[in-house]
Amino acid sequence: MKLGNVEAAARWAETSGLSPTDPPAFLREAEHFTYARVLLAQNRPAEARTLLDQYERFARKGERYRSLITICILQARVRQALGHDEQAYACLEEALRLAAPEGYARAFLDEGQSILKLLPPVRHVAPAFVDALIAAPGAEHQGAREAHPEHPDARPPSLIEPLTDRELEVLQLVASGMSNGEIAGRLIITVGTVKTHVHNICGKLAVRSRTQAVARARELALI
Repeated sequence: MKLGNVEAAARWAETSGLSPTDPPAFLREAEHFTYARVLLAQNRPAEARTLLDQYERFARKGERYRSLITICILQARVRQALGHDEQAYACLEEALRLAAPEGYARAFLDEGQSILKLLPPVRHVAPAFVDALIAAPGAEHQGAREAHPEHPDARPPSLIEPLTDRELEVLQLVASGMSNGEIAGRLIITVGTVKTHVHNICGKLAVRSRTQAVARARELALI
């Protein structure tokens, strides 16, 4: 886990009633992806694979390629944990083919060194994109963050998966009362992208609506 607090993450997963056999659901996607990371941190890759394989089929059927990028990246971690290195690289190759044309770097950077260290063997898929990921500001510090996790009190334990800078930006605009269309215009992105950010924010904050997300974020002093 990014915060290195596996016990807190395990408690969160248990109290959330999550299971590797849960059916895929768009509104719980971010929550389930975080749960897959918890399972990996607990050395339970086979269970993470069960969950992610279901989401892979779900994403492909709906042609939800942004989600598929994250799924492939997490599947690469699962396959590596299971000792299937060739399968892990195949997953990463697909993730790179989907992400590089759109510049979706954050999906890789959010996984830290666990993914960045696997990229050199698949650099041929998107050389410039991979080089940019490895050279990204802060990427060299990810390993130190994982090896020396923050004190549990440094970040609220209920926030298992930190919000990205973009998600915090979107959250601030949501809190200001902007609609998805207004946020899209402000950030020069599509309304669909805004909806994806809001969906991910709600999943990470374990809430069901924009209003609840804003309230929860204020509780955690995120905005």
